[in-house]
Formats: sequence, structure tokens, C-alpha cells
Amino acid sequence: MGKKELMKWTITTILVIIGTFILIRLGFWQLDRLEERRLFNQHYLEQLSSSTLNLNDYGDKYKLVEMEYRKVIVSGYYDFKNEIYLQNQAWENLPGYRIVTPLVIEKNLGVVFIDRGWVGLEDLDQINVINQEYDQLQEINGIIRKSQSGEDFGLRSTIGNQKDNNFYLFINLEKLQSVLDFEIYPIYVQLDGENNSIKPYSKLPEIEITEGPHFGYAIQWFFFAGLLGFGYPFFIRKQLNDLKIRSREI
Repeated sequence: MGKKELMKWTITTILVIIGTFILIRLGFWQLDRLEERRLFNQHYLEQLSSSTLNLNDYGDKYKLVEMEYRKVIVSGYYDFKNEIYLQNQAWENLPGYRIVTPLVIEKNLGVVFIDRGWVGLEDLDQINVINQEYDQLQEINGIIRKSQSGEDFGLRSTIGNQKDNNFYLFINLEKLQSVLDFEIYPIYVQLDGENNSIKPYSKLPEIEITEGPHFGYAIQWFFFAGLLGFGYPFFIRKQLNDLKIRSREI
């Protein structure tokens, strides 16, 4: 075997070893995602089965971060001048915005943002008229949701960099806290769509309690790793045998 051929086989072998380890790592990555999904399912079912929490009576607001998807009720008054609009939102395939408004909890117990639901693109011009329907004490039923971040989406939370900009891509409560003059809850509440006869239209997320395809994907990656790792030595052996045969014929 010449130097060039030896070099070629050396490089090929190194690439096969690297490829095998990558495939194995992908298999374990899918198992990690499976475990994350199982933990999420367990958490979601626990919160779903928990009693409804009254935020007007609950004192430890920072503990609420651990209770995402738990049902809550809260009463208070909307602060419309500080509401934000989430862009690129759809309702039954129609483009629009989600309206997210601070709620001043009754008896001055703090401020929590409420994801009130969807309005169409043209509705934003009439948002003051829409808000008039909610300009009184509100009894909110919904679920706890956690703050979202750029790490989740790979995006800036706001459109532009103006401090007073109220157009956002997602609900980043840390970003909101940095531009507000009052303290807000570290969670927001997504409104239960009990009455969608008037806008904003609201609907709670539909979450499937499944383990997803992660275990099947893990088996596939491990199979490919085994095929490459164990099959390559047999391929090498066959090539060497063919080389010996050709050498004898010469």
C-alpha cells in the first residue's frame, strides 16, 4: 500500500470515528430531550390538577414562576397606557396582534401582565374603542405563563430600540421591567377564552401529553452509529482481501 493510499485510509478512518461519535451524541441528545419532555408532562399534569390559585390572596409572587400552567383568578383594573402588542400573531389564519396589558391588582397588591388575546391588523387603529369595553373592574380567569427570552427565540424582544416602543415579538418580562416605573410580577397570565364574542379573542394553548418521537429518533441515531462503527471494519477487511487478491494476480 502506497503513502497516498495509506493517507486516504487514515483520513477516512478518522472521519468514520468522528461520524460514529457524532451519531452516538445525537442519540443521547434525543434521550435528553425525551427526559425533558417527561418532566414537562409531569409538571403540566401536576399544575392542571392543582386547585385554582387566587392571586389577590397569594403573597409569594416569585414562587409563581414554578407554577406555569396552573389555573389562576385575579381581579383588578387594566393599565391601558402601558399595554404592549405582540407582532406576527394569527387567529384562524388571519394576521394580527396579541394584546398584553398590565393589570393593577385590586387593593394595590401589585401589577401582573395579562395576555388578553388576539386582534386583527385593522383593529389596532380602534384599540381605544375596544379597550373601553374593559374599563372597569376585571375578574380574570387564566393560567400562569413564564417570561420568554431571546434564548428561547433567538430574537430581540422588541421591534426597534426605543424605550417607549410598545411593539414586541414575545413577552420578555425582564425587558418590560427595565422600561417601566413600577414593579411587575415575574409571570404573566394568559386569559381563558371564555367569551370570544368581542375582541380580543383568547384561547388557551392545547398541549398534547405525549413523549414525542424522541425515543424513536434516538434508536435511529444509535442504529446508524452501530452501522457505521461496526460496518466499517468489515469494509476495511474486504478492501484488504481484494488488495491481496489483486497483488497475487500481478
